[in-house]
Order: sequence, then structure tokens, then C-alpha cells
Amino acid sequence: MKAEDIVLRPGADVTQKKEQAVGDVIAEFVVQVESLATSLPLAMAVIQGAHRAAHKSYDDFVEKNCKEETKSEASYILVPVELDDRYNVLKKRVRQTSTAYSVVPRSFLVSLISSYDAFLGKLVIALFRIRPEMLKSSDRTLTYSQLSEFGSIGQAKEHLLEKEVETLLRKSHTEQFDWLESKFAVKLRVDLPVWPTFIEVTERRNLFVHSDGIVSSQYVKVCGEHGAALDTGIKPGSRLEVPHTYFKFAYEAVFEIAVKLGQVLWRKLKPSEIAAADEALSTVCYDLLKERQYRLSQKLLDFACSSPMKHATEKDRLIFLVNRAQAYKWDGNSKRALEIIAEQDWSATGTTFQLAAAVLRDEYSVAVSLMESIGANGDPSKTAYKTWPLFREIRKNKTFTDTFEKIFGEPFERATPVEKTSPTPEEGPDGSEPPTTVQ
Repeated sequence: MKAEDIVLRPGADVTQKKEQAVGDVIAEFVVQVESLATSLPLAMAVIQGAHRAAHKSYDDFVEKNCKEETKSEASYILVPVELDDRYNVLKKRVRQTSTAYSVVPRSFLVSLISSYDAFLGKLVIALFRIRPEMLKSSDRTLTYSQLSEFGSIGQAKEHLLEKEVETLLRKSHTEQFDWLESKFAVKLRVDLPVWPTFIEVTERRNLFVHSDGIVSSQYVKVCGEHGAALDTGIKPGSRLEVPHTYFKFAYEAVFEIAVKLGQVLWRKLKPSEIAAADEALSTVCYDLLKERQYRLSQKLLDFACSSPMKHATEKDRLIFLVNRAQAYKWDGNSKRALEIIAEQDWSATGTTFQLAAAVLRDEYSVAVSLMESIGANGDPSKTAYKTWPLFREIRKNKTFTDTFEKIFGEPFERATPVEKTSPTPEEGPDGSEPPTTVQ
């Protein structure tokens, strides 16, 4: 084939993968890791039930069919020969369900980091599509034979982009941040207290993947280099596990790192989309408030209200400020919430924000007066009074419910009518009924 036979045609490439915006990449990641955090307690409850059932079956079998004997201060179980196979099966099930207590949380931690790695790859692709000229700085080249395989410039670019991301994901998580900071000319680890925790979590994941959780000198070295505090007694040769409290901290650390990373790079590379970035971050924080994940919402709202952050409108900034105060108040830190509220002159804001400040200060008489001035057609709406986390405590106040009835001409109903539907599919994927027991 001659060089002039290779034709790279610009324009649309029908083989190109569907593009994802940065906001979509972040939202998809949040759903994935939240599913892990929600599913682990459910999985452990199932394992606990299975273990109890296995242990009961074993105990019942031994009591009914076996005899115990003590020789030389050691206890033995005498199993009838004809029942030996059954005994071994029951004993194995006890051991299997007991082992699952350790294995399953480990697999969830591995999945957590796998979700982050996938997120990072998609994020980098989305960022390069925002600024495709940055791909030109890549030192990757195509051979003549490789070039001949592509039918368009678009295909060649996609190939280079995929290889760039593959190389990035093969690096350590520290090296990945080094690459991101260099490529996008931004410092990502300044004022990031969660960084040591993130590094420890990723290194622990490596131990589970490569050495069955046995601590290596590399793990201790890397954690020490990044200031990650290790529990007393952890040294090379120790075995690590994933207690429920540890997984929760790991989930929060990875969640925080990913959302902050996506937001910082998105805002830097596409400042014209700051409104969309604000909306995406506000949605994540609001959902965390509704789900009462206050510790995580505090971290992200502190970030949203930090001085380097720019917002599309003053309204957006005030919403972050109100939600930040809520995150601390509902977590039991009313003092910090009041300090946050005191940072703003609310008299210069709209009535809605004045109402929010009054509620957070527990100034209920002021709040109901503002409710009346807002009326039935303003903001907050009737639904907002019932659903916003802001009104969580004031809803218990009779003056509030009486004022609500006065404004809207109907009683404040604490039960919300919803259409009766099944939360799970009634049928399996093949049309059959879903199994009710684990086979």
C-alpha cells in the first residue's frame, strides 16, 4: 500500500463512542458508589442469616446423630460412618458462611476503587473532548501500519485518546494525580485533608487484589510517605480486613475525592459551564442532606463555599451557604451552623433566604411571619415546606403547621400520598417469578 492510499477523512465518525459530559460522568459515579454503600449492609445481613442457619443445621445434626467424647482433655465428635458425608457438608457450609464475613466486604472495597478508576478514565476522556487540542501534547505516535487501519481522523484521535487513558490507569493513584496536575496545570492536593485516607484505601485495595490482605513493606512505605495514619500493630505480615466502619470512611473518602476532582477540572477547562457545575454539585449535596449523610455533605459544602470557588450567581452561592449550615446543624453541631449563618448579612438577601436563616437560628416566630409574607405563590412552595430538609424540625412546631394551613387553605399532612407500586420487579428477566430463596 502506498502512502497516498491512506485517506483520513475529517468529520463525523460513526464508530465513535457516545460522548459523556463531565456532569454526567460525576453523576454516574455517585450512583455506582452509593449502590455499593447501600448494598454492603444488606449483603452482610444475608450472610449473617445464612451463617446462623448453617450453624443451626450443623448443631441439630450433631445433637441428633453424634456423640461427644473426651480423651486426654481433648473433645471429639463421633460421627456414624454412613453420615460422614452429610456431616462434612454441614461443617463446610458453616465454614463458607463464616469466611464470607471477610471475603464479601473485601470485594466491595475492590469494587469501590474499580468504580473510581472507571470514573477517572471517563472523566479524562470528557475533559479531552472539551479541550481536544491538549491531546496534541501527547508524545504518542502512530506507525504507518496503524495509521492505515483507520478510516478517518476521528478514529485515529479516538485510538490515541484510549491509549492515553489506558496508560494513565496503569499508573499508581499518586502518579495519576501527578499526571493530572501536570497535564491540566492545576494543583489538586492543596487543602485536601482526605488525601492520606484516599491513598491508604487504594493501597489496601491493592493488598486484597495481590496478597490476600497481607500487609507489605510497600503498603507501609507508601502510606507513610503520604501521611496516612495506620492502626497500632499494623506491620508487614499483618492481615487487614474491611470492618463496616472502615468501609464507610473509605466510601466517603473516594466519593469526596472524585466529586472534588471532577468539579475542579470541569470549572478550569470549561468556565462557561460554571452554572451547570454549580447545579451538579448542588444536587449531590442536597441529596446527601436528604439521606442524612451529614459528614460527607459537610466536606463537599465546605469545598463549595471555600474562597477559590466561583459561582454562576449570588443565589447559587447562598444556596450552598444555607445547605452548609444545615449539614452541621442536623449533625448536632449547632454552634458551627450559627457561625456559618453569621458570615452573611441576610437582611440584604431575598425573603426566601431570610426565612432559611431564621429557621436555622430556631427563630420560629420570625420564620412564620416570613412565611406569611411569602404567601401561597412564592418560594418556598407548598411541596417545599413538606420536603426540604431545611424544615425538618420546624415541621414539628404547631405554629408552623397552623401557618401553613392559613397560607394554603389546607391542613399540613404529614403523610404524602404516592402511587402504590412494587419497589422491585415482579418478574425475572425471562418472565419467570424471581427466586425467593438462595439456591
